[in-house]
Amino acid sequence: MAGKMQTLLQNIAQHQSVRYILVCKIIPKIVEGEAEPKIREYNAELEKMFFDNPPSDNITVVDMYSAVTLSQLTDGVHPNNTGYQNMALRYEQAISDLIDETNPDDNPPSRIAWKQGYSINSQSIRLEWFAPSDDGAARSANIYELRYATFNLNASNFKQGKLVSVGKPGAPGSVQKTDVTNLLPDQSYFFAIRAWDASGNVGPLSESIFVETSVAGIEYCTDFGDPDLPDWSASPQYEVVDSNLVNSQSGARLDRPGGLHLHCLQSECLIG
Repeated sequence: MAGKMQTLLQNIAQHQSVRYILVCKIIPKIVEGEAEPKIREYNAELEKMFFDNPPSDNITVVDMYSAVTLSQLTDGVHPNNTGYQNMALRYEQAISDLIDETNPDDNPPSRIAWKQGYSINSQSIRLEWFAPSDDGAARSANIYELRYATFNLNASNFKQGKLVSVGKPGAPGSVQKTDVTNLLPDQSYFFAIRAWDASGNVGPLSESIFVETSVAGIEYCTDFGDPDLPDWSASPQYEVVDSNLVNSQSGARLDRPGGLHLHCLQSECLIG
């Protein structure tokens, strides 16, 4: 996708009549009651192209994905009137920033300050920060560039960090958050973030925040023939079928000395 889009944008940018190019993220789509993940992946690729290898200097990314909520999709695909109005406002903000020749925008967004970062579980970290201002006033920036690495991030190595796609910057001073997933357990990570405006001005890099994922829980699977676990005892409802523990009654319980309990509700088992 990124290669074809990049080639297309390069061809468009070659025409002297083209002054600005607005590349919009795709709005969400509902599939089986949830947001289609492939659309988020596509939008993340657009951002990666813009940040890492932009085909032209006059490209602005417009975040339409966050302009429309799932509840505003009338048939899971098309927005209702409110959704279309939100999209129009998002376009208007980006275009007005670009074409205001009486007040050319040379001012980047302000530096972002972290609120906190903490581990949600062994593979996820939640980050919270205060949204920056743009042009020294109560205006929102256009897009975030958030990256992480296992080494301390600074202005010289920021591009080496892995890019995380996040939503559009909110009102200056408001608290925003995102969850970074698919991380390694018991691992130290560094995060840094900066903001861009619609005119292509990039703000200063934030402080590099340090967060550790929690230690993963221990999970043990057995066919109950393990000689190291000789003390299992089960109520009569249990039996082992094809190396799987099954029971015919809900609420049955398997106990082992030491306080570990395995509760089974039909085919689902919970260790507690």
